[in-house]
Amino acid sequence: MESAKTTRGKEDEELKDKENEENDHKHWLAQAKEKEEKKELSKKFPNDKITIVGLIGIGLILINLYLEGFHFTEEYLKTIGHLTRDVGIAFLSAAIISFLIEIPSLLDYFKERIIDALKDNNYLKDLSYPELERIKEKCNKLIFLYHGKRHDVFLNESLIEFENEIFKSLLKPYYEYFIATVDCKDYSKNPGIEFPGTKCYRKVVQTNFKIVNPLKGEKTEKILNPMDFYCPEDFNTCESLIHLTRFRVKIDKGDYKDYTLEITKHIDNMDICSYPNYNKKLTYKLNNEEVKFHFNSEITVDMEEVRLISSDDKIYAKRVDKPTKNLTINYLYDNPNFKLKADCFSTMPILTIDNLILTEYSNSVFIESKTWLLPGNGILIAIVPKEETLVAT
Repeated sequence: MESAKTTRGKEDEELKDKENEENDHKHWLAQAKEKEEKKELSKKFPNDKITIVGLIGIGLILINLYLEGFHFTEEYLKTIGHLTRDVGIAFLSAAIISFLIEIPSLLDYFKERIIDALKDNNYLKDLSYPELERIKEKCNKLIFLYHGKRHDVFLNESLIEFENEIFKSLLKPYYEYFIATVDCKDYSKNPGIEFPGTKCYRKVVQTNFKIVNPLKGEKTEKILNPMDFYCPEDFNTCESLIHLTRFRVKIDKGDYKDYTLEITKHIDNMDICSYPNYNKKLTYKLNNEEVKFHFNSEITVDMEEVRLISSDDKIYAKRVDKPTKNLTINYLYDNPNFKLKADCFSTMPILTIDNLILTEYSNSVFIESKTWLLPGNGILIAIVPKEETLVAT
């Protein structure tokens, strides 16, 4: 009974919300219609009737002045002249008075014309970038006010700043696609390749991505970012835990160029360990400098890394460092005692089931985000024990 009441209550709330939305929509349509009618009326100003009456009055006065030049002595001609003058003055006075009465409409007319000019793209094109930014910020706040914001300290205006940060991403290079295939193998069964002091995974990570420059002109992008990893304290050759086995780059519409043998590794100690117990930082360099490339329209990278990682590190996370249109990860790990779980984390509310593909098998997982991800968003994959394995232990 209580469940039925709760369900009925939810249905009533949903119906009420729907009615409120419909009423808000009708109110908005009525306001829009009223504004459109006022705009159409303002376009008809100045009133043609007022103009005609004024011109008739001026014409009659001019006729009277013309007739007075003849100095008629006949009374009926003098009467016609005076009548012409008086009627002309009356017509002109009526036109002036009507014009004064229509001044608010005149102001509305010029106001609409100014608004039309402001909405013209030619006007906007002449503005500087800071001026456009100020107008955009004011428009955002006006849209907020239009929907009826609360008149207290809870204004949500910080979200406007967040929107501005998203907009700035339009001016920066982005990933057209980022595809990674991770082949993870458990090498604890092979004594010859055991991780020093513990068990390990051997991961072969193949990555292919394209960075696109949305603006004209040359761009410089850093391609290989530093990577944190774990190396046992008593292990002297940390460089051997990570190998860059392939690194090819294609700039704009050119051909791939292989830089694999030109890339060098540099290992630094970390003062503060990051998750889970990373104590080293790997930095790749090209000609003793950061791995950067200049390009105009796009740059495509094809690379492969082989990593030996502690088996305690069961989480793989890929966070994008720039806006990404499509992110795809294919992760393979063949172990009957474990399974893979994956998810995509995003700031954008548009990450729904329609644009997220997730396929989980017994020994692999495929996940693809088909919508935009912002820097810091990404994909998380975890190696977790199977339920029957937990029961057995």
